[in-house]
Amino acid sequence: MRRLSWLLLLVLLAIPARAQERFPHQALQFGIRVGPEAWPDLEEALATPSDPSNPVGVDLMLPAEWTRSPDWTALDRAVGAVVKAQARLGVSTEVPAAADQPETLEYLAELSNHVGGSADTLSLSLGREAFQEILGGAPDQTALVLKRMISAMRGESEAKVLIGEVTADDLPLMGPLYERDFRAYVEGYCSMGAGSMGEPDDEVVRFLQAHHLGAPMLVHLPKVSTPIAAQLLILLSASRDVTFVDVEPTDVGETWRALLVFRSHLSPQMGPGFSVMATQVRDGSGPRGDIAMINLLDADRMVQGMALVPMVSGSKAAELTIELPTGDISDPEAYPMPSGEKIDLGYAADQKKQETALRVRWQGKAMLVLFSRLKTGTVGEDKVSITGIYRIPVEVILARHQAMQQPQSIFLDNYKADAKVDYHFKLPGGTGSLDVTFLNTFFFEKGTGARWVQNQMLLNGVAWKGKKIPELPIIEPEKVNTLPLALTLGRDYSYRYIKEETVDGHHCYEVEFIPQPQAKGSLYSGRVWIDKKSYAKIKMSVRQTSLTPPQVSNDETDTYAPYKGPDGRTYWLLQKVEGQQIFSVGGQNIVAERFITFGEPTINAPSFKDEVAKAEASDKPILQDTDKGLRYLEKTPDGTRRLRMDEKTNRWLAVAGAYYDQSLDYPLPLAGVNYFDYNWRKTGTQVNLFVAGAINTITVSKVDVVPKVDASFNAVGFLLSTQDRYYPTGEEDKSRRVKILREYANGSLGWRFTEMSKLRLDLELKYYRYTDVSQTEPGFRLPKNHLDTGLGLNYSWSRRGWSLAAGYEAHQRSAWKPWGMPGENQEAREFKDYALWEGSFSKAFYLPAFQKITTSISWLDGKDLDRFSKYQFSYLGKESLSGFTGSGVRFDRGGIARVGYEFNVANVVRFGVTAERARVQPLKDEGLWQNHTGLGVSGAVAGPWQTFWTLDLGYALRSDIGPVQHKYTAALVVLKLW
Repeated sequence: MRRLSWLLLLVLLAIPARAQERFPHQALQFGIRVGPEAWPDLEEALATPSDPSNPVGVDLMLPAEWTRSPDWTALDRAVGAVVKAQARLGVSTEVPAAADQPETLEYLAELSNHVGGSADTLSLSLGREAFQEILGGAPDQTALVLKRMISAMRGESEAKVLIGEVTADDLPLMGPLYERDFRAYVEGYCSMGAGSMGEPDDEVVRFLQAHHLGAPMLVHLPKVSTPIAAQLLILLSASRDVTFVDVEPTDVGETWRALLVFRSHLSPQMGPGFSVMATQVRDGSGPRGDIAMINLLDADRMVQGMALVPMVSGSKAAELTIELPTGDISDPEAYPMPSGEKIDLGYAADQKKQETALRVRWQGKAMLVLFSRLKTGTVGEDKVSITGIYRIPVEVILARHQAMQQPQSIFLDNYKADAKVDYHFKLPGGTGSLDVTFLNTFFFEKGTGARWVQNQMLLNGVAWKGKKIPELPIIEPEKVNTLPLALTLGRDYSYRYIKEETVDGHHCYEVEFIPQPQAKGSLYSGRVWIDKKSYAKIKMSVRQTSLTPPQVSNDETDTYAPYKGPDGRTYWLLQKVEGQQIFSVGGQNIVAERFITFGEPTINAPSFKDEVAKAEASDKPILQDTDKGLRYLEKTPDGTRRLRMDEKTNRWLAVAGAYYDQSLDYPLPLAGVNYFDYNWRKTGTQVNLFVAGAINTITVSKVDVVPKVDASFNAVGFLLSTQDRYYPTGEEDKSRRVKILREYANGSLGWRFTEMSKLRLDLELKYYRYTDVSQTEPGFRLPKNHLDTGLGLNYSWSRRGWSLAAGYEAHQRSAWKPWGMPGENQEAREFKDYALWEGSFSKAFYLPAFQKITTSISWLDGKDLDRFSKYQFSYLGKESLSGFTGSGVRFDRGGIARVGYEFNVANVVRFGVTAERARVQPLKDEGLWQNHTGLGVSGAVAGPWQTFWTLDLGYALRSDIGPVQHKYTAALVVLKLW
């Protein structure tokens, strides 16, 4: 059956596909259209309900004059009457103002809120002038305007969206829309009947078939004055394959009741049918050319229909014979129109000759004739094989999400929420981190954006006690030019459907997006998970591109949750953000893990502006969302706030304290300052200067000297020598103690070949000067002072709290001669050149209430190492071991494992405990292994005068070298910010 196959193809091609229609499928849909002036009559007429399994439709028409001053109460009453009558509801609206005006979008969103949950169709009816005005613009702008209006009107409704009134004059201007994903935003079209039988313009039909195959067209039939005229117009249009129509009645009640009767005789699957060849209508005088036949068919039930329609007025009454060239009919009956009283028909069927004669009493008025067809080998059987599963196009997913999001952007004026922001800064491969927390009040206002009012700052979980929270460098990335999924002019992203996945209990579409090659500025790439039912954004994982140094990477996952507003609407807002940012500072990749948690929001509160004003009147730091990213709203002398676009890039820090380990004769006092500027003299150059007496450093670096390549220079100057102890047999040989003064300089080039990784080439120079101590044996020959040149290649990687670092260094001493007691180390020249390599892996786990667990493992190895080039335990870095710094324990290779736990007491004192174990080989060729276990205890507290105090104690708990066991290290550091 070709017609059935063709109709099935149209259904399968129509988008979007729906898992389950809210209204039953009908091959022929028809109903009445009613304007506001007739709604009272409609309510009375709808007292006679429709059959919910085979409903008649009601289209509520909203003209432009009504939309400019909408009576929502009257509309709600009319919608309620249609719903109560179990009729199929359609709503068609013109626009109250220019299409691109905010009041137009607000009106359409409000309309969707009132009718979208009940409607089967929502039609955006643009008058000729409005349509021509919109379509007359540039194609990109035209598409954007129409998409915004359609999205606002659709909202969260499951109704099919139609657009009209489409005429032949509009077609040249509509063509470019389909190159801009317009099919994804509309399911169908509206058009006024143009032909003699109510059919649309053939040119319009051909155009839509070419550009949007399978999309339904609602044809508005002319106004009718009698119920039978409505019935006949529907039949006549069906004879031209028009299956979706409405009529405008003069008498709403009579026409409604007539269509109910008409509908009751037509099963849901009955639509335009085929004519039976050689069918004739005759009376006793011969063929009746004044009677036309309109054919209908229910292919599932095999019920055929024929409407007999007089072609002239005063058609002569007679006993008609309808001759059918088939003998497979049964149960013929007739229904005079419009009343529809059933009349059983006589007939004579001859199966042998395949002929049937129906006898019909004709009164000169239209009537509907129905009869059943017997299923044979050629009639009534049509098998359909399914060769694939329909998958919703990604363009439709985006359009539905935009439609869900558009009302939120219209009605969400503001909201307020608590927002806790946690930053965890660390070097890749290391376990130590600086944890900074801000407890904020988050304000969002349409047209202004976001404000973050910083109520409290915590360093490593300890509350800052200063009168004022210090302004730290802004580490937020600049604002993205165009957000993915947004309705915009042009297209900055391409999208790809990935799969279906369940996220937080929501069945979602997973969609990937990447920036288009022609897109400019900072953009996102990533994936988004969109709820299959509501089309709300549940989760989005993004990576930002084209960042401004020193930030080189921004990777985050946003999670959204639904919240009820005071207007009863559901708003999907950010619930939490988990991400990682990487900064290139001093030639190193600094990793910042970021976690933002939002509290329950207060939406569209009347007191919102008063609360913002109160926050601005306070002395609290406030960050404002701008096109350049976050900027401080600084307080002026007159108490108002002013946006400071020129960010302060330098900071001063005072440092004081003391340090002690076994390499020192006495605790080393520290007192000095640190100056840091990440945009020195606006050149993009980073400068860090630390002056503390015994230890002094300077670092100069620049990000992107060429794209993705960083350069840095670092120098460290020590004013004090440290003692180097020696344990040749597990006991210290004091006669071989020496003092060593180290000076250090390094230059590096780092290549960020991925956003998470860096490959760095280092050239380092170390100067060593050796002196003896009082215990040194007089005959002990000191090593020769020398310059050690090292060339290194280092790799670092970080992702979601996991970090990896590896490196290789080749060293050459400028001079290296035999040293020690006479006759010892005669082969020293063989150790002039040596190599070191290492790798480390770490992970930090951040728990509630500022708890933290850190873990790491390191492996260290080398070649051609002697006493003064071997590894030794340090205070910081991959070679650190609590309690063993300065102990003099040296080794060729070995591994160090660490686990630490930190917690707070009332956010006043921070405590930490670290257990570390090293298993090393002093001489890897001899196979001897040594074990060393260290225990670290730390504490931190905020002090007076905006200071921050930290104390670290290390204890050598156990060691295979007895003399270093039970030794300790201590470090006290006091920082002052201003």
